[in-house]
Amino acid sequence: MENNISNLIHEREMINSRMERMIYGSIEIREKSNNRYIYVYRRIDESEPHTRLTLSLAKEAHDVTNDQVKVCRLTPGIMITEFITSANGGNTHIELPEKTKKVYNILGDYPEVIANYCVPRMLKNEKNNYNVVWLSNARAFRRFLFAGFNKRDFFK
Repeated sequence: MENNISNLIHEREMINSRMERMIYGSIEIREKSNNRYIYVYRRIDESEPHTRLTLSLAKEAHDVTNDQVKVCRLTPGIMITEFITSANGGNTHIELPEKTKKVYNILGDYPEVIANYCVPRMLKNEKNNYNVVWLSNARAFRRFLFAGFNKRDFFK
């Protein structure tokens, strides 16, 4: 038991020292009944629009694989799934407030719609640290602008 704990502490220190150089973050490793949980904490510079974790992964992919592995950011927006209205594996129904439903109906989309847009762009991507955005600011603005004309109801 003592050896296992010292190995975990050593592993955590080693990873933390590398992450401090890479993404300005830290890792916490917890072990509970033969399961190892790794938590990655990252600090985000508010002046930068990208997370340091993704930027660091892209840099690491460039340095290690010479851009054979591409890291891209995915911004899918609001996906309408059964998890929005259920919890505990579908055993508990959640009733959303009408205002929340209205926003979801304006901005949300089914995963298939988002995937049909994002996946081809991810596959044809040639750049590292590429950002695939489904719900852009312009798209969200248009959705709110034309919400009165486009009546969608995901909660029938």
